[in-house]
Amino acid sequence: MPRTFFSIWSRLFRLLLAALSIGLSGSIGANAQSLESFAILGGSTITNTGISTVNGNIGLSPGTATTGTGLVGANSIVLTGGTLHINDGLAQTAKSDLTTAFNILMGRQTTVDLTGQTLGVGPAATLGAGVYNFDTSAQLNGILTLTGNASDIFVFKIGSTLTTASASAIVLGGTVQAGNVFFVVGSSATLGTTTAFKGQILALTSITLNNAATINCGAAWARNGAVTLDTNTINVCTFQIAPGTIGTTLPDTATTNQGSVAAAIDQFVAGGGSLPLAFGVLALLTPEELALALSELSGESATGVTLVGSRAMDSFLDAVLGQPGGSERTIVSREGAPADNTVSVMGYADSARMDEGPALASVTAATSGPMPDIAAWTIWGELYGGQGNVAGSLTTGTHAVSTQDFGYAIGPRLNAAGRLADMTIGIECLLADDAARAVELAQHLDAFNRERRTVESGMRAQAEAMLEALMAGAGDA
Repeated sequence: MPRTFFSIWSRLFRLLLAALSIGLSGSIGANAQSLESFAILGGSTITNTGISTVNGNIGLSPGTATTGTGLVGANSIVLTGGTLHINDGLAQTAKSDLTTAFNILMGRQTTVDLTGQTLGVGPAATLGAGVYNFDTSAQLNGILTLTGNASDIFVFKIGSTLTTASASAIVLGGTVQAGNVFFVVGSSATLGTTTAFKGQILALTSITLNNAATINCGAAWARNGAVTLDTNTINVCTFQIAPGTIGTTLPDTATTNQGSVAAAIDQFVAGGGSLPLAFGVLALLTPEELALALSELSGESATGVTLVGSRAMDSFLDAVLGQPGGSERTIVSREGAPADNTVSVMGYADSARMDEGPALASVTAATSGPMPDIAAWTIWGELYGGQGNVAGSLTTGTHAVSTQDFGYAIGPRLNAAGRLADMTIGIECLLADDAARAVELAQHLDAFNRERRTVESGMRAQAEAMLEALMAGAGDA
């Protein structure tokens, strides 16, 4: 029986996630395009005084002004495990992911209200996992101890400013991971001198690190304002969730499709994978929000949390397709197709649209010449296709190949294989390390797509003929 388009995409999602063997933890280069790869992300300017050490990417967008961020001089940054991105595509994507993460985290339901209390003092000196709220400002004075296990998540929602006293510190107890600690600040954050901070700071405006303050496993992400350094050290870290988190969070009313996507994510985490932050924030959604987001991820029509789904899929595809190589890949087969009657919004473009654009010309021409690195393509499905320029094309002489061009050029070819043959051909093409093998598979995919278009054209002609006959019969009557 022919597979539905929905079942094809759902299978693609599961296969890609199961095949994701790229280790994301411990090395910033392993996921160099994701938000959590940025130790510093600013909106207007980045300024550094003295010698600061940063392990991770540094990004700025939409601003372009930096001071003291060079690699040499009295005011410079020792940059390890990352690169500088000034209002380029990666910085812009990271800023978009930051906005999404900020809104999701700030919107989480409060479990403990700490308004008026001081972190590190009295009842707020030792805290377990939870979502903590400060209606206005928050201050850290002394030592704040966070206790729990490796999958516990700590969110501090702060209405206005966050400040830390000199020599204050955050200490992690048990197996708590700093990558799971978030301070979401409604205006600006300031770390006092020699503060030893842990966790990610997401500030709406600016972030200032005074002399010798450190963020040892964390990040300074400012959405709109400046990031200011003074002889500091920042080391990035990764977000972690416990295996089974997504599946157990789903409501009892979840569909078969939603359960399948959740199982694929949980299987990846259980196998030792580390989810990018933009994908991991799914664990912070309510059961109902999560169900809708998983529908969006698989291409099903849904009514809510669209931005969460698209950002998560963007980050996921960056992780899968952004880096070549990796350890042995395992393809997990899917047992049967879901019984749900679903509607996919990932329809094909018409023939005229698919014959247009520099992306298609680039892909077609590449089959007879040097093949670009398949693993480095950032392929964006038609559901999430946008207008952002991601590459240029020597073949067509353009600098403006957009994510939508990639979606229209590549998406139908991947899907045609699932309709007419075997979707694993597309998976193998995307993950191929050998250029010659990738070219061979790409040619097969293109042939499937041409056959699919021929079949569809014949069906359309037959339907039009039947309609004309019916209309003629009605006229005679």
